[in-house]
Amino acid sequence: MVSPITYTQYNIGTGLAIKGFTVAILGGLGNSMAAVGAGFILGILESFSIWFLPTAYKDTISISLLLAMLFLRPSGLFGSREAMSLKDF
Repeated sequence: MVSPITYTQYNIGTGLAIKGFTVAILGGLGNSMAAVGAGFILGILESFSIWFLPTAYKDTISISLLLAMLFLRPSGLFGSREAMSLKDF
């Protein structure tokens, strides 16, 4: 679906995979509606980041957001801490 908008290259999936993983972590694993909300949040942050940073740094927003979420709140914004526990093992 992205092919008509951007030119197809052999390494095009890397950036999309990082953004998809960031959205999954940001929304919390296992909650699809939270992933949609996290996708909107990431898209808005990337769109507004070009006001402060050059356009070349737009992709670094998703990586820095991913690292911040993994350090500060690994369960995600909408995820519960119950999913993170190891009681079931």
